[in-house]
Amino acid sequence: MKSNASLLKKLTIGTLLVGAASVSMLSQAAVTLQVDDHIKVTAINGQEIQQSAFQPLQKTFTLQPGQHAITAKYDRLYNLRRDEHDYLRSGNVSVTAQLADNQTYRLTMPNQPEDYEAAREYAKQPTLAVQQNNTVIASQQSMAGNQGGLFSGLVKR
Repeated sequence: MKSNASLLKKLTIGTLLVGAASVSMLSQAAVTLQVDDHIKVTAINGQEIQQSAFQPLQKTFTLQPGQHAITAKYDRLYNLRRDEHDYLRSGNVSVTAQLADNQTYRLTMPNQPEDYEAAREYAKQPTLAVQQNNTVIASQQSMAGNQGGLFSGLVKR
């Protein structure tokens, strides 16, 4: 009889520990970051994001709540006349934002032009922004002529 009571006590403690672990995991839900068109995320928190040129760009990232440094570049293919194409890319731009748990954010490059000539100029100095409910919570514009590396724009000011 004593062994059954001991086993029941161990099972109860184990159940409580599993329950407590589940509650702590649920209390810190994930953050969703959705990426707009013509943006290629190249790093998050200094960790390079590997994306093949032959695959579509990753459009959704799941992150832990907290502060994140997101690095991306403008990345757009233009179809020109007579089977001609031009691939426009900017240098890396980084933005740092505090992201709350169980929330969804959008990574945008505001004011992207549709016109090819205007886009060529835009690619020289795009702005990267994090938005929530159409409100910009953080943004950073690249420096003119910056074709910086993966960590450009991560300088604390």
